[in-house]
Amino acid sequence: MYMMRSSSENKDREKLVSDRDLFRFALSYIKPHKKGITISIILVILASFIGLLPELMIKKIIDNDIPKNDKEGLLNSVTIMIIIYLVSWVIGFIYAYLIVKIGQTTIFNVRNDMYTKLLNQSQTYYDHNQSGRINSKLTNDVDTLSNFLSSSLVGLVASIFQLSGILIIMFYFDITLSLISFAVVPLLFLLAYVIRVPIRNISMKRRKTISDVTSNLAENISGAQVSKSFTREKVNLQEFTAANKENYDVSIRATSLFAIITPAIGLISALGTMLILGYAGYQNAVIGSNKYSPGTIAVFMAYLTRFFQPIITLSMFYSVYQSALASLERIYLFLHEDVTVEEIENPAKMKITNGSIRFENVDFAYKKDMPIFQNLNVTIEGGKTLALVGTTGAGKSSFVKLISRVYDIQNGSIEIDGQDVSSLSLHSLRKSIGLVPQEPRLFNTTILENLRYGNPEISNIDLKQKMSEIGFDEIIKSLPEGYETIVNEGGKRLSRGQRQLIAFGRALIKDPDILILDEATSNLDPIGELRIQKALKKILPNRTAIIVAHRLSTIRNADRILVLENGEIVQDGTHQFLVFEDGNYQKMYLKQVSEPMEDKELAAKILQKK
Repeated sequence: MYMMRSSSENKDREKLVSDRDLFRFALSYIKPHKKGITISIILVILASFIGLLPELMIKKIIDNDIPKNDKEGLLNSVTIMIIIYLVSWVIGFIYAYLIVKIGQTTIFNVRNDMYTKLLNQSQTYYDHNQSGRINSKLTNDVDTLSNFLSSSLVGLVASIFQLSGILIIMFYFDITLSLISFAVVPLLFLLAYVIRVPIRNISMKRRKTISDVTSNLAENISGAQVSKSFTREKVNLQEFTAANKENYDVSIRATSLFAIITPAIGLISALGTMLILGYAGYQNAVIGSNKYSPGTIAVFMAYLTRFFQPIITLSMFYSVYQSALASLERIYLFLHEDVTVEEIENPAKMKITNGSIRFENVDFAYKKDMPIFQNLNVTIEGGKTLALVGTTGAGKSSFVKLISRVYDIQNGSIEIDGQDVSSLSLHSLRKSIGLVPQEPRLFNTTILENLRYGNPEISNIDLKQKMSEIGFDEIIKSLPEGYETIVNEGGKRLSRGQRQLIAFGRALIKDPDILILDEATSNLDPIGELRIQKALKKILPNRTAIIVAHRLSTIRNADRILVLENGEIVQDGTHQFLVFEDGNYQKMYLKQVSEPMEDKELAAKILQKK
């Protein structure tokens, strides 16, 4: 299942972005650093040329200082070489620091923008994209771009000027010997040409396979408990092993391919060296011209060795560039992904008077051909409690999600105190709403910090006072470290019921004008449910509340109950009214009644009436 690609992922690969747009996109991040980039390029040029000077001193030492036994000259030559190396090292350190800093600052900004985009993305995006693949974009693609900006781009500039310097010096010493040395250059270009496409392809496959491994890991870690309950360990291991093996095979092929380069360059370099030695030896020994001194031959061999690496770097740059361009394109597409729920320009700030909610002629569908609501009309009186019941898939959770604009409707309007939610800022809208979901999500921090998640400014004293008022303080203090208990990712150190209570407390500490409980008691035992019921009696008066429930015992005191079926309201009334009305609610009630004596007596009356 992890190998199935999302439609958005496929769209990313199919959609083309022009190089001009990508260049402008990259330039927008690099432009603020143009001064630092200019300084870095100047330093790279200096370092490239200064780094070529020691070989010239070697010629002087071999041809002059040693044969003439010139100790002072030898000492001066060695001293100059040391100074050259030190200056080159200092310049190299400065430009490397500047380039890395510019590159990392750029990547920092890119990653922050991506995370900001992620925070502002609509729920639809998360519905259609695997978390592992999203993580891959924020990590692998950004790292690829980082390596390109911090390493490959610097290597390109340095190689160009180093190569230019080597050519100038070699041709200055001897044109013929230079041309003979360069006779092996076509072999380098041939090597680069042959391996360019395979390296590009293998790099793309490697990114794909590591993305598959990351996605598989993320899915199985988050679903570990489900896997264990279905004894899926063996199957999951086989699936992960298959993904990991594919990544292993690709990595081995990539390593083998890259391993060819260094020995091949060494072989070509050795061939060039043999040509230099052969020609120079022929001129000196056979013809007797003594045209080439030992120092000149040594310099040519040294420069020839240094000549090959820039050639390979330049030849391979295209593949590296293409890889970075592919990552840049994915980042570009990620940052330009449509947000389906957006604010209008200059949105209004939510102003709550009594918290009334109105659905007027609302049409909504997740997919065009599968409507959830059609022409839905509902008015919820402010300060009252509305309960929603119905079978699975009736539209209960969709109903409450539309209020806070988790999704946007296709037609009609939703108003809170006469304000169309589409005209409001998302921040002010959602700040006014407190949600307790069926599957509460706790974060890897203390219970205290989880509770104040929606109200960071609340003091510890006030927070604990609120927990005490609703009867939760005693439960929290019974935990090993009380409020300082670290719950781990997703609240795994707590039971499902405890997580539900913490999520409920978190919503209450937010002190919202509108409270939504989406199956908030489904994971609670009778005692936990009773605690919630007692807490609700204290906090619901004069507060608009919407309760989605399967357990009808939790909504007996609701001011109004709506029964949904296939997105339509099929019953509307109070608990006392609906239990005596033939319909879905009565059927659900009779199935669930079991414990309280008053319910048994009421059920008997219903059956007697029937």
